Amino acid sequence: MPPHQVQRIMVERSGDHEGVEGGDGHPGCTKSVSAQSFSICYGVNSRRQALWRSSRLLLRRVCKWNAVQPSPQAWCSHAFSTIPHRSRLGTTYDLDLQNFLPLVGSLYPACTSSTSLCSDDPPTSIVGPLASHSLCLPDPPYFLGPFKSNKERYLAYIDTALDRIDGGMSFQTNPTLAYIAHLETREMVEEYQGWELEEEEGFYLKHVDDKGDHIMTNDEGRITGILDWEWAYTTFKAQAFAAPMKLSTLEDIFDRSDNTLTELEGQLMQEYEQLGRPNLADCVRGSRLYHRLAHTVGDEPDLIMMEGLRDAFGREKREHEMYEEWARWGKEKYRAHEGLIRLLNQANPGSVAE
Repeated sequence: MPPHQVQRIMVERSGDHEGVEGGDGHPGCTKSVSAQSFSICYGVNSRRQALWRSSRLLLRRVCKWNAVQPSPQAWCSHAFSTIPHRSRLGTTYDLDLQNFLPLVGSLYPACTSSTSLCSDDPPTSIVGPLASHSLCLPDPPYFLGPFKSNKERYLAYIDTALDRIDGGMSFQTNPTLAYIAHLETREMVEEYQGWELEEEEGFYLKHVDDKGDHIMTNDEGRITGILDWEWAYTTFKAQAFAAPMKLSTLEDIFDRSDNTLTELEGQLMQEYEQLGRPNLADCVRGSRLYHRLAHTVGDEPDLIMMEGLRDAFGREKREHEMYEEWARWGKEKYRAHEGLIRLLNQANPGSVAE
């Protein structure tokens, strides 16, 4: 996709989008729908069966939740609150969105009927626990949340990771270093002052798989739909308008500890500035904090990623050259932590942190 098209992925759009034909003969995408200044275009009709199947598969495999088995139409209606139609746009839909975005979490149908649609008109959704690929609880409801703040969210995930390490359920090859990495991350999250500023901006809908292949365009390069909303969740403005992962590469995130934005991310900032939205440009400027957290909390400890996370939080870089050096530093810094003491007493022989 040419850069000038990529730049406008997250740009607010208020104009109409012509629909593409879906599998049922109806337009697969309606007009763009504004949700607190964040406009998206849903490609729904041609994806209903696939969305329903993948969503039920997720519920059965990850959540082990068999109580809700709605029809394809019911699931689609509930999952997206009110599916936008050309005759139902604007204020009514905006108010619906604003009503069910009070917390950080995933969207769930408010009605759990397995036989028919809810009687609600329009069908409603609620913000519930935040669906996760990895950090889950062993008992229902399995997922953590919903959360009142991102600080609360990340602390909950870090504490879950620490508990899993302590219980021998995660990072068996090097539990000590993984524990140290999460302790350091927890300290940075706890002391970060930016969460308070973030909470002043309200809640928005965030697409999780924003890696480029979720965007539908016509022959002229005009965006006609955005797909794959299965993992979408509500979060604060700073995270919702952070640069999409499509605008960076794996090397930008995993092979460099500095948080310099890419050329495409810089162009996206310029687009926002030219549109008179410097506040959204600021969201792009702060993107790396969320990119780093997404690949640090619950993941294997990585020297480069941790250096990048320290930098994103405005902390001093330590530049440990070896994992052994990082482990020695961590054992000294957190030597009074009960969990680390317990872990060191039962550490596996041959661990890097030994």
